[in-house]
Amino acid sequence: LLARAARSLATERDQARRLGALAVIATGTWVERSEDELLEDVISVVADRFAPDMVRVGVMASPGAVTFPDRLSTGPWPEAGDRYSSDLTVGGQASGVVEFARPAGQFQPPDFVIMDTLVAEIGIAVENVRLYRQLDTLFRTYLSPDVVETLKADPSQAGLGGSIAHLTALFADLRGFTTFSERTDPAQVMELLNRYFGVAVPIVLQNGGTVVQFVGDAMLAVFDAPTPRPDHEFRAARTALEMQKAINRVAGDGPDTPRFRIGINTGPALIGNIGSAELRSFNVVGDAVNVAARLETSADPGTVFIGETTYSAIATRVEATRLGPLELKGKDLPVTAYRLERILDR
Repeated sequence: LLARAARSLATERDQARRLGALAVIATGTWVERSEDELLEDVISVVADRFAPDMVRVGVMASPGAVTFPDRLSTGPWPEAGDRYSSDLTVGGQASGVVEFARPAGQFQPPDFVIMDTLVAEIGIAVENVRLYRQLDTLFRTYLSPDVVETLKADPSQAGLGGSIAHLTALFADLRGFTTFSERTDPAQVMELLNRYFGVAVPIVLQNGGTVVQFVGDAMLAVFDAPTPRPDHEFRAARTALEMQKAINRVAGDGPDTPRFRIGINTGPALIGNIGSAELRSFNVVGDAVNVAARLETSADPGTVFIGETTYSAIATRVEATRLGPLELKGKDLPVTAYRLERILDR
């Protein structure tokens, strides 16, 4: 009787250990991992809790073709012993197989329930990873990368309101776009905008800027928020000239093809979320942004106008032409501005 009780207790202990693996996989936070990393972590969990049984995961390289990578096995696959396999499905689609081996002995009815449940939990975990990747990709196409990372690191930043930041604003729009769009098919207008912004946006991001919004043919980007950039004024200036150079290549020699005009200004602004509880957008507001927009409307196509504060921060690193006081809409006093010519120090 004692021997039978000891065997029953050992069996219960083994089953509890296996159930513990299910609990770890079912409650683990896997979505930040890739599918490969997830499966490797699962094998690590299973190796601790299913021994001496062996487990391996086969992935479907192509329809009907399953491979068993060494990294997805709890150890060298045994030549003998009882075997069991269960199809791995993800979102209702066959994605592979999970095989179990008991080198010494046979599987018992309770084992099959645990093994099938384990495979189902693996399928759910993989599906969650795929869904997270899809949502993350969609999320990132609607928000600038710095904004995404800020929200992921601190979800409370998604609340309405914001904070004051000292930043550099870059405002760009296409001079001549209204006339162009009036005599051009809407599909061609959209194609042109996407072509231009497709060139401009990567340049902003490469220089550490944050694209805040598109408004028709205009784009607003900021530097130093939400991610601090110690040389944000220079980054904005370099971005503007690189944008103009790249857009000239895209626009070609057509005299009527719209060209960017760009305004840059530095100062305090409120950066945060504007809208309602149901719908909101990341935005930046303040006089620094308004002046950048006014400088842009004063600029000629293909040029970059910068404010006094921006110029003072980068005067030794750029060549610029003083324009003198400009009368800007909405400003009581004239504003000193400069036309940015070229970068001296990269």
